[in-house]
Amino acid sequence: MNNIKTIFWCCGIQCDNFPWKNKNPEDWWLKDICGWVPPFEIFDSDGNLIEGISDQSIKKYYIEKIKFENEHPIPFKVVNHGKTVLAIPSSIVIAYDSFLKNDYYFFDHEQFKLEFPRFSRFIKRFNLDKDSIRWFAKIVWEDQ
Repeated sequence: MNNIKTIFWCCGIQCDNFPWKNKNPEDWWLKDICGWVPPFEIFDSDGNLIEGISDQSIKKYYIEKIKFENEHPIPFKVVNHGKTVLAIPSSIVIAYDSFLKNDYYFFDHEQFKLEFPRFSRFIKRFNLDKDSIRWFAKIVWEDQ
């Protein structure tokens, strides 16, 4: 008998041509688009923590980064569930079997209403296919 193990869904666009090319999408958004300049670097070019960086410095770095992110929210999340999707962050929902049995899932409608216009402006600004915003779903089955 087949049982549903996981359900995943999100709202966004299928995308294979990213404006950030080979960069980290969040760094691209914060640094290249919004102009964030870190107070100092804590990672080397390979993404490893620079030797000798103190815990206090790491904390300061992330406090400043989070403050900047709150002022310049990233309008998308890259999701891969068989297809690469740029998703509206609040639309991403993953429900596992224990939650499915209880008919429980979480979707923040108010946050979605705030993020949808931001996402729409983002895909328009970078000439992505704005007409293809839709819901994506994936169901993972478990054989028993």
